Amino acid sequence: MIKTLFVIYLCFFLVLLLCGIFLGKAFLLSSQVAFFSSLLIIFASYKSYERKILSRLNDESYLAKLKENDDDDDIQQSQKDEQGEKSDKIKKSSVLTNLKNVNLSTASFPYRLIAYRVLFVGFLALQRQGNLSISGLLIGLGAMPLGALIFGITKGKNVK
Repeated sequence: MIKTLFVIYLCFFLVLLLCGIFLGKAFLLSSQVAFFSSLLIIFASYKSYERKILSRLNDESYLAKLKENDDDDDIQQSQKDEQGEKSDKIKKSSVLTNLKNVNLSTASFPYRLIAYRVLFVGFLALQRQGNLSISGLLIGLGAMPLGALIFGITKGKNVK
């Protein structure tokens, strides 16, 4: 899994590098700064969510609540066959309750803030040096989501 993702991102890096060589110094620098900044942002986000999940798994009250909700879901499923709409209202209220309990500590995870700061400082440095290419910056930023999409498609084909 990691190997496939690494190969996809390596291909994007090489494509950006080759395009940068042909399109000029500004495009090359902008795309590389954006590419590595977005890579850093994705890594920081991954670590943030991993930390959130591990902290929740260590929380006994949260695990008990999950087990209780799972039991409630089984009961709701049997009632849904009988009652239909009433169970949908219960499910919607549980979704709203879960949205209210969003943990804001993952949004302010220090590594993620540092990663966004690196992107911002890189943007400012490129602008002040006169090497900013907006198209290179956007293409470099877009390589990560596109790589994740390609990874998802290739993994989806391998699962079937």
